[in-house]
Amino acid sequence: MTRASTDADPRPPAPQRRYPPLFAGLPVVVWMLCGLFVASMLAWSITKATYNSPDEHKHVAAALYWAEFHEWPGFKEMPMMLSVMRSHDAVSADERDAGNAASRQDRPSFADLTSEELVSGKTINQMTQHPPLYYIVLGQLHDWVPSETPADLEVWLMRGLSVLIMAPLPLLAAALARRLGGSRPVIVIAAASTALLPGLASIGGTVNNDNLLTAASSWALLGAGCVLSGDLRLRTATWIGLALAVALMSKAFAIPVALAVALAYLVTIVRTRAVRSGIIAATVAGCVAMLGGWWWVRNLLLYGTLQPAGTAAPLPDGPLPLVDALTIYLDQFVRVFFTRYWAGFDSSGSEDPALWPFLALSVVAVLVVVVALIVPTPSRPRGGALNVIVMLTPFALTLASLLYSTIRITMSTGYPAGVQGRYLYCAIIGMTTVVALSLGWLLPRRAQMIGMLVVTAGGLALTAWRSWTAVVNSWAPAAHDLMEHFRALFAWSPLPYAASMSCFLLLAGSILIVAVFTVREFRLEMGSDSEPTLGAGSDRGRSDAGAPAGSTAQLEAIAAPDRS
Repeated sequence: MTRASTDADPRPPAPQRRYPPLFAGLPVVVWMLCGLFVASMLAWSITKATYNSPDEHKHVAAALYWAEFHEWPGFKEMPMMLSVMRSHDAVSADERDAGNAASRQDRPSFADLTSEELVSGKTINQMTQHPPLYYIVLGQLHDWVPSETPADLEVWLMRGLSVLIMAPLPLLAAALARRLGGSRPVIVIAAASTALLPGLASIGGTVNNDNLLTAASSWALLGAGCVLSGDLRLRTATWIGLALAVALMSKAFAIPVALAVALAYLVTIVRTRAVRSGIIAATVAGCVAMLGGWWWVRNLLLYGTLQPAGTAAPLPDGPLPLVDALTIYLDQFVRVFFTRYWAGFDSSGSEDPALWPFLALSVVAVLVVVVALIVPTPSRPRGGALNVIVMLTPFALTLASLLYSTIRITMSTGYPAGVQGRYLYCAIIGMTTVVALSLGWLLPRRAQMIGMLVVTAGGLALTAWRSWTAVVNSWAPAAHDLMEHFRALFAWSPLPYAASMSCFLLLAGSILIVAVFTVREFRLEMGSDSEPTLGAGSDRGRSDAGAPAGSTAQLEAIAAPDRS
């Protein structure tokens, strides 16, 4: 026997690091849901009249201010652009009927509405409370658009950019659910819960910095899911850091998302005992994230707070007592928070939809998650509850921050400003994935498939109903003929008649296609003889690491080289 053979290491070689793909092999219906989400946002982009979304004219004005001056003033120091104020007046109307719409060739451009005096001397644009990244992107788009483009069409192009940014969200939710060990029905439920949320689609079809925040935060949360499944590679840390940098340069609600990513790294380091590689990866992600995170350090130094906010004047007699403020606040919160989270904000002047269906949906979602965390089930993997808690962190912290800040504003001003469910969308794929995973733990496989049908069918019905009510409430509201509503919408639309009609035909066709592919997925799963394995990888799902994604076995396999 030679010395080489005598000294040979008797232990088996450590397994190679292999990671499951993010998107390959996802159910086809997930891709169809992505298409439906885009179609829904495009329909909303013309259903909502120009500037008829929360603070939309201020977002546009901030973009034009950047394009004109290439600077970002301090909080409450940026004046409104007069061209945007004039364009806002030009598209305003008490009732939007087909007869009072201006013809497209007569609609002015921002250049037509620009005078020697560019900015208002009285009206302040509070958007400088946010970082400038979103407005820099829109300002660049403004520079590219021909100057003779009608103002309403240019605003629609900005809306189209939001649609493009938001388009991958259902795909990201599905990838996150699979990475955390979700079965095929659970993966579809996560995608459908994201794609078929009318409130999310309605804000996605408008000009709002929430869209860049939501998209970037969703990529970061997907990265956190990768980390929880043991991925401590530097390239993963780099793209997570880039996503966080974009989110942090969009809005303050990105901070809870960054904390969730940090928590994901901490949990994975403890799980795998890969201390060195985990700390290096977390450090890389954090350093890259500071490309956007420096803004909040700057705010602390300049203003003594992370987020300067508020434009209303404080009450002359001082703040309200907490009890009085809560009375005002809770009335507004109960009345609008749940409906606007699920159904979106209707700025047409009509009342918000009835509260009880959306309150019931919220209660059911919370109960499903709580029961799944409390009650151990055979299908819940080891460490699955901790994964869910990490994914819930940004949603919970954002909600707590929102409640705290808006109650303080109510005490100071007497008005409950900022009570909007849309502010939770920065954590939307974390929440929809958590609910989907919780259903998967509580339900047997065949019940999961039925749940997939129920969630998708309910979401399709909600999407169709909300699109219909938005049209009839916003356009020729006094009319009794459905086509009269659409004639008014098409007359006011920034797009030609054929393009406007195509948006709704695309939405209707996408709803039908998703319904067909959901039934197909159901039949394929019901026809399967064996119980498919959870996780990522092929259509039936074992991960490339040879174990369910996010499972202890996979984490040990991935981390093994670091412990040798």
